Amino acid sequence: MTRKSPFPERELARLLMALPRIEIQNRLLKVSDRELALAMLNLDENERSGIYAAVSPEKIRRLREELSMLRRLRLHREDYLTALARVISVLEGRPYTEVLRSYIRPRGRRPG
Repeated sequence: MTRKSPFPERELARLLMALPRIEIQNRLLKVSDRELALAMLNLDENERSGIYAAVSPEKIRRLREELSMLRRLRLHREDYLTALARVISVLEGRPYTEVLRSYIRPRGRRPG
């Protein structure tokens, strides 16, 4: 079981370095592009390369599009941490269950 880390991004990076590329590829096939991109949001390009090396060129293109879009949105840290924990869980070999909700929220006016 994943222990709660104050730096879950480091746990993702550690798993990407520890697992064989084919294992990463097989496990990440189950994860939606948006959720994976959200989990990658705070990784630097070097850390992202572990994911890019394990997925198809088409998935890389989609992930980069998602990352570009996500950078422009108002995202809650809780959503980011949830996506990150789910990707870590999948890489650790636990089953992936698709969530039918969006992390995208319209920018609303603040009351007051």
